[in-house]
Amino acid sequence: MDSYNLTVGIPVYNEKESIKKCLEAIRLSDLPERTQIIICDNGSTDGNLEIIRENKGLEIKIVQESAIGKVFVMNKIIAESLSDYIIFCDADILVERQTFKKMADELKASGSHVLGINLTDISKDSFFTWYYRQFGKIKDHSLDKSLIWGGCFGISKSKFIKLPPVLSIDYFISAYYYVHDQGAALVDGSICAYYKRVNTFTDVIAKRIRNRLKYLQVIDKFPELSRFPYKAKARVNYHAVGQNLSLGTLSVCLLNSLFNATASIIGTVIFYLKLKNVGCTWKKSISTTLADISSADLENGTGSNDGNKL
Repeated sequence: MDSYNLTVGIPVYNEKESIKKCLEAIRLSDLPERTQIIICDNGSTDGNLEIIRENKGLEIKIVQESAIGKVFVMNKIIAESLSDYIIFCDADILVERQTFKKMADELKASGSHVLGINLTDISKDSFFTWYYRQFGKIKDHSLDKSLIWGGCFGISKSKFIKLPPVLSIDYFISAYYYVHDQGAALVDGSICAYYKRVNTFTDVIAKRIRNRLKYLQVIDKFPELSRFPYKAKARVNYHAVGQNLSLGTLSVCLLNSLFNATASIIGTVIFYLKLKNVGCTWKKSISTTLADISSADLENGTGSNDGNKL
């Protein structure tokens, strides 16, 4: 019999700027009885473990993983978990009071291998809030019910596939279950957590390049997953462009195309020159800061509120 009803697993690598608020949101949430919290550190150098140890109100088990890469951290959390149900939550994600309870209930009731949820942006940058709102009008939403966002998702350990050494966990999971067993992956858009989008042009390009690298690696190692219709980019529905044509949507469409073309070229070159045989040692270079986000922002749902990543 499992010792816990639920495990919350948090991978960390230099998360000093966000981990305190992440843990505070978890402390204030309605955790199921007998919930185990595991934080797995992947060689942080910014002192985030001291902040974690100073945390009050949560009993946390801290473990270390020396192999570089988020996939190794997540497999370590799975091995350390004493529950069949595990929710992975990145250190720059803020959960609602009911997020984990709803996820645990849904996992048990549905019998799913993996459960994805809605991630809502709470960024305060005025330009990119406008940008993503305009983009939402012309975005191709066809994949929304197939994508598992890696920032916060749940699994049943006894049913879930073993994660291979890849850069993109969420892309691999989404593609694997789409190709092999669509019914075993569930996305419940009514369950919500919050994150901050990248909000500078450099960040947007860097994230798109990283997405291109992740996509190329997965389809290189698992060619059958290329059947998944995701193309490692924010996709435009050109029929929707015609229906919502304005100076704003046209500008966003052109800017999005520029982002995608730049990232595709640079990402492809980097992959074949440097990363094709590297494995999964590509670390997130910049920790998201949540310093400007308050509890009121979570309650009010500040941000673009479209629930989709770029």
